[in-house]
Amino acid sequence: MPNSEPFVDSEGEERRRRVVKFIRVPVPEEIFLEHPDDLVEFCVTLSYFGEPSTFRRSERFGLRLNWDMQGPAESGEEFRARINAELRPKGEAKQTYQRTSGFGQWQIGPQRRSRGTIQTDRLSVRASLIAGDKLIAVTPVLGWWDDRSGTREEQMAYSLIATVELPGQNIYPLVAQAVDATVEIETG
Repeated sequence: MPNSEPFVDSEGEERRRRVVKFIRVPVPEEIFLEHPDDLVEFCVTLSYFGEPSTFRRSERFGLRLNWDMQGPAESGEEFRARINAELRPKGEAKQTYQRTSGFGQWQIGPQRRSRGTIQTDRLSVRASLIAGDKLIAVTPVLGWWDDRSGTREEQMAYSLIATVELPGQNIYPLVAQAVDATVEIETG
């Protein structure tokens, strides 16, 4: 995860903001809209190595990552603004972009799944709600890397796996074709 431009915090110290990455997950619309009321199993797993530090008997990571997914009623721009405060119009309160905009039916939920370096969650939802391309955001949570000038430019490698299953349907060829054609990663 690359850094953005430095900024000066309220105490006059130079800091850097980490960059959010948005990954477009191509979910083929045609087969999901043919079976709109069938339940779809959707699973997302994020894995990374957080480089721990055990200074002063407490464990703290160099950088932590979290993920969230675009909800069924959100546009791509609304999702980006919900995740990244810098993309919101000036004066727009965070309360306008509540987490309720996303999917609320995750089995583990955003609070509990973000506690470790392997974060996975599963969603069972109607096919019509998951149809079409969806964005998944991988967001950095600052750690001790940003307190040390030598590690501020560090980047963290991670893997993100998204699986989708429509029981009774072979969707692999359509998903494989969509992935080969259009996997986009945007920063914001």
